[in-house]
Amino acid sequence: GQRPGGDGRIDALGEKLDALAQRLQTVDARSQVIGSVLRGGSPESLPKPSSSTVAFAGQVQPSPVVSRAGHELPPHHAPPGEAPAQASAKRAPNSLATAMDNINSTLQDLHFIFVRATAGQHEAATRITKMARGYICRKRYIAGMAAMRAWRERESHGMANFLHGWLVDRRQIHAQLRALMRKREVTSGRRCMLLWAELSWGMMPTRVNQRQSAYFMAVRSERRLLAGHLKGWSEAVNALKGRKEIAQRNMERYMRIRDRVELEAEQQGWREELIESVVREELHEEAVRIMAGRRAQLLLQYNVREWQRFHKTSLRKNEGETRASQLRTVVMRGKYYRAWQSYIEECKRWDSGRYVRLRNERQLQHQVIKGVYKSFFQGWLVRAQKCAEAKRRFHACNQAWVAQVAAVWRDAAIRTRRVKMTCLERWILISRSKTQMPFRRWYLWCADGQARRHAQEFISIMLGKRWQKQRTGRIMRAWLEETEQGADVGRGREELLTLLSEQQALNKAHEETISRYKDLHSKAEQGLRKHEDILVKREKQILKIERERGDITMKLHAAEQEILRLKDMQEKGLTEAMLRKGKQHSADTSIAHTQTDPVALHPPPSSRAAPPRRPRGGRWRGGEGR
Repeated sequence: GQRPGGDGRIDALGEKLDALAQRLQTVDARSQVIGSVLRGGSPESLPKPSSSTVAFAGQVQPSPVVSRAGHELPPHHAPPGEAPAQASAKRAPNSLATAMDNINSTLQDLHFIFVRATAGQHEAATRITKMARGYICRKRYIAGMAAMRAWRERESHGMANFLHGWLVDRRQIHAQLRALMRKREVTSGRRCMLLWAELSWGMMPTRVNQRQSAYFMAVRSERRLLAGHLKGWSEAVNALKGRKEIAQRNMERYMRIRDRVELEAEQQGWREELIESVVREELHEEAVRIMAGRRAQLLLQYNVREWQRFHKTSLRKNEGETRASQLRTVVMRGKYYRAWQSYIEECKRWDSGRYVRLRNERQLQHQVIKGVYKSFFQGWLVRAQKCAEAKRRFHACNQAWVAQVAAVWRDAAIRTRRVKMTCLERWILISRSKTQMPFRRWYLWCADGQARRHAQEFISIMLGKRWQKQRTGRIMRAWLEETEQGADVGRGREELLTLLSEQQALNKAHEETISRYKDLHSKAEQGLRKHEDILVKREKQILKIERERGDITMKLHAAEQEILRLKDMQEKGLTEAMLRKGKQHSADTSIAHTQTDPVALHPPPSSRAAPPRRPRGGRWRGGEGR
């Protein structure tokens, strides 16, 4: 009662496997059609294993592959003798699309790798694909980054030129302002001195000695003020001279560096922006080196001063030396004072009225100095207040203008940064789309091949399981029958084992026979190839004999023509010696042809020469020609 049910389940499983196999065959046909379309062929050129495959192939039609730019990519080149698909497709003018099509055609020609290639060939194909994609990405990335770098250099060069010009203008304006302020200070000082002189001359006393004292006091004050102004003027002149020398040295250094950089740029082919940037870098490095040298000099001077201060401090710590020096100073002061007293006494003895000091001379001197300083400092204070107010206003205007320029520059930098990021993002998206476009069909073909291999493996596994189940069912049914009949016939376990061993022996014999047939088949194939080689050699020999036969036929035709010519000569009544020579030549020629040509021994009836006729004398001469 259980056997029919088990057979039904096995049959149902077999039907399911048949349906699955049919569906997988349809999938295989679809994969073949897709592969043909991807390779640029037509579905009609595919093999037609079944009606379902033909029906599916009839439904699928190749469609042109359109790139992102709107151009149709060229189809795959068909083999000679076949019409290429989509002959009207236009090639994309983009060099990138052309390179991608070349790589795609090369990769499509390697479709046999996934069918019968080894692991090493698989790895090589994968590496080739990765290297091609990486090369394209690198080339496009490098070109894009170079363009972005050049654009950034141009933008930054323009901004740097603007800032450099602005700084130069500010420096010139400040220099002019300093010159004007210096000139104004000198003018105001001269005016103050004139006013002070007028005031002094107006306030001078009427007595001669007082006038002389006031005059000499004014002269001394004027000389002190003039000495101060002269000192300031000399310092300003020296500073201006030093600045001019520094500017000249800087210009000489700039011209020297620029000449060297321009020579190198002419050899290397640099742009003007790059030349300016290199010159600025060289100047900056040179300035850093100069400042480092000056810093070393300043450090040396500072160390020397510190050493001197330390030495003086150490000398002061020595109390003995300090006391001796103080005592010597006091003694020298006493000597100088006594010498000065003796000099004054001698002078008074020679001119007593000159060195008489008035009672109010000290107060008058202080009063005059106070008035001079008061008048001078009032004017100076007014001028200082005006200068401070002008500086404050100029500083406020300058700060406002600098803030405005910085805001404009900041907005330009923000816009530039946004434009750069937008360009970079668009370039990344476009480059990715361009680089991945040619590999989509390659990925689709690889995925289709992998699905096909999985389907074939699944079919083989399911068929193996089906056959195993059928074989197991047959074994179980046979064992059940043998067991049921063995109870009546008397077969036991030993007999069944014997039958199993015999069956195994028969299977082994069949396997040996099959292997022997395989060897015989291989030997037969080798013999067939050998006979084919012999047949080729025989054909070559036949062709050679045919060529030789053609040459001999041509020679025979020439001999016949010579015989006819001699006969014509004989008929025309030529001399007997000439006839004998002609006959002898024709006989030698015919004998030579007969000995060398085996075919000429039995010539065809159409090519045999006519028998020689008897001469006109009625008899043969010397037996010639018989």
